[in-house]
Amino acid sequence: MNKNLSYSFSFLLLTSLAVLISCQNPENDPGPSASDSVLTVEDRMAVLERCEAKATELNNLRTIQDRAELITWLALQPEFAAYGFFGRDVYAVFRDDRILLFPNTPFEDETGGRTATEERLQPRPDEQVQSTAGRTKDLPKSAQASLFLGMGRIVSDNTAGIEFFFAKSRAGYVPKRKEASVDVLKTVSGDGIFYIYTHGGVGYVPSVRRQGAESAVMSLWTTTPVTAANDTLYKNDIRDRVLAYSIANHDSRDIKVKHYSITDKFIEKYMSFGANCFIYLDACNGYSSLPDADILRKKMMDKATNKKATILGWTDITNNIATQKTSYFFFDRLLAANTEGLGDVVLPKENPIQRPFDLEQVFKEMYRNNLGVASQGGQFVYTSNVEDEVHLRPSIEGLEIDEYTSTLIIKGRFPIDQGKVSVEDVFVNITSWSPYEINCIIPETGEGSVGKVVVSSAQGIKSNSVPLTEYILKLNFSADDNGVKLAGVCDLRLRVDIHKRRLKIHEQPVKPTYPDLSPISGSIFNMKGSSVAYTITGHKYQTCNIDQCRMQVTESPRPVAARLDFSTSGTNSQFFGFYNWSDEMKKIKLNFLSIAPPLTGSVTEERVQCPDKPEAISTVEIAYKGSMSFPVAKATDYPTFEVAENYNIRPGNFYQKVDRQWGFCLNEVGKYEVNVSWDVIRPRFAPDEETMSREDNSGD
Repeated sequence: MNKNLSYSFSFLLLTSLAVLISCQNPENDPGPSASDSVLTVEDRMAVLERCEAKATELNNLRTIQDRAELITWLALQPEFAAYGFFGRDVYAVFRDDRILLFPNTPFEDETGGRTATEERLQPRPDEQVQSTAGRTKDLPKSAQASLFLGMGRIVSDNTAGIEFFFAKSRAGYVPKRKEASVDVLKTVSGDGIFYIYTHGGVGYVPSVRRQGAESAVMSLWTTTPVTAANDTLYKNDIRDRVLAYSIANHDSRDIKVKHYSITDKFIEKYMSFGANCFIYLDACNGYSSLPDADILRKKMMDKATNKKATILGWTDITNNIATQKTSYFFFDRLLAANTEGLGDVVLPKENPIQRPFDLEQVFKEMYRNNLGVASQGGQFVYTSNVEDEVHLRPSIEGLEIDEYTSTLIIKGRFPIDQGKVSVEDVFVNITSWSPYEINCIIPETGEGSVGKVVVSSAQGIKSNSVPLTEYILKLNFSADDNGVKLAGVCDLRLRVDIHKRRLKIHEQPVKPTYPDLSPISGSIFNMKGSSVAYTITGHKYQTCNIDQCRMQVTESPRPVAARLDFSTSGTNSQFFGFYNWSDEMKKIKLNFLSIAPPLTGSVTEERVQCPDKPEAISTVEIAYKGSMSFPVAKATDYPTFEVAENYNIRPGNFYQKVDRQWGFCLNEVGKYEVNVSWDVIRPRFAPDEETMSREDNSGD
């Protein structure tokens, strides 16, 4: 049996080795024939029906002893020239070189006949990903997702659940559930995601046509039954091992039936995939560790448009419970559907919910949740010649805003080819694009200036959404300069990404910490959205005695009611300010604010009354410069806004009083008082449980 014998199990070798060798070379063997006339279609159907019945009779081949007995029986059938094990499954080769396979079909409550002496075939976790040489950093370049079901009623339909995760994620893929028939599989072309849930097997099968030659065969069960009509229809493909006969359970756990299965040659002949495609083989042995058993996987990669693909599969035998839990977990995590599961499958849920992460991190999370290993020995692994950070959708980690230029900086993981960026469904102008950072100019105010930010690939695959939140710090203020009041309402608009985020999957999410550049610098407020309405009223009044004369000075600025817009024009700015965040964005510190209206007319009256002299009155019209600024001279406190857990800013106030002299009465102590107060400040587009790390599904 050559190579495949080395993967049979030790106790089986001891009991059946002699029988297997003699059966493959019986004394009365008439010899192989390449002629298709060795068996008529009717004769072949009769042979396959006998094989169906025998496999059903032998306990549905549930144990390795059952499969060994089947091989003994096959040895007595004159239509076969070779037979034996491939991996844990059984094969037989007709005299005209056509292949018959018996894939192992364990159920969730069985162990597949494993014994303590069997070798568990699986790669170590650190060997799952191939060399990064020649890789490309990118996402699938097609939104087309095909979900194939090859199984019958003996298992639950995983494709229905996976379609649910696509719908919940709203990522932009177009999933289509399909029957894994021979004819439908022939139409596979351009998929960005290809998933198939079916029986699978792999191993070495001798060739009758070429004496002594063996070939690795990977088979995937289809829903197409073996019939006389189909045998005629697919005659050439069966002859060339593009298709194989397979006998396994389909609609019943108690009855074996015959269907066609596709091989690596079928992939090569009929199928193609999109660039950077994501291929999920949810089948036993889909990622077999047997030598040279990667032939089908290699051909799938080669049939991707750019020969770049990521392939996932099981190293050995698995069962429907393990496949369902694992596939649900993977698509939920990679698509950031963030569900609690489906049906009887309960998935761990993060709080807050998670953005899309790459495949490597999802695998680590899989191990942490004890998924990806079947009781029959199969382990779920992957290989890729696409970038290490394999993603199914763009992923936004966080946002920054440069108010000087109204530039939105988006950090995360993005496709190579430029796509689109929208802010609250308004597409904005992209100025630079890389796999890790996108810069774009957004409106300073109005539509598209704040709201949900979404990055879309050129194919329309959407990222998680992250809100660019708007705060308007509405301050009621007054500055009393020895009786002259500058008072009003100041609106300071700032835009910020304040959502909690994770740099790695499952870690505790936190808000970022920005360096505190006070007192000399910080972040400026949004210019077009910030303004102040003010009034100047009142007068200064001062009296004192100088050289026996009584002095009285009154300064009365003309009343003013006006408005100022925010400006960054250096020292001539009449309204300007900046702020700094505390650690984890828990507080906003108003480090600098200057409200300096234009000069206004003011009348200064001086009255001097000296002994034995008449009162002297002089009136002078001068310019008055009113202002309010932080930090207040000789003071070190700043207005501080506390951000609550619900992202509202708590109400507060700020009061500062310092000495400030004016006029001629130098011995008199003047005053300068500043009062600032604010009510609860509620942001627009604040993060919530649904928008914190993915697109808003609150309408579901």
